[in-house]
Amino acid sequence: MNDDISYFEADDYEDKYMEVALTDAEDNEYIYWVSLDLISEDEGNEDIAIKIAKAKHSSLKLPDIPEDDDDDENFEPKAVAYPPFSRDGDEFTFIKE
Repeated sequence: MNDDISYFEADDYEDKYMEVALTDAEDNEYIYWVSLDLISEDEGNEDIAIKIAKAKHSSLKLPDIPEDDDDDENFEPKAVAYPPFSRDGDEFTFIKE
């Protein structure tokens, strides 16, 4: 493990980024911090952040993220967005443009 990894304190970023967690079919989780500058003020932050994160994820040739199945009684969302949590730099990917 790299000891030079930066730590990102959520309080310093919550007004600049939205965190998006994507989960693939094998329950691997991928975390993205999406810049709020990429989202216009009249759009829903969460939905647009998820769309941006999915596009980035796909461009990285990572495993597909299945669509949510609301009909399943054990339904767990495969893509969720929320304010960022404090994290080490190797735990997520910034999406700034």
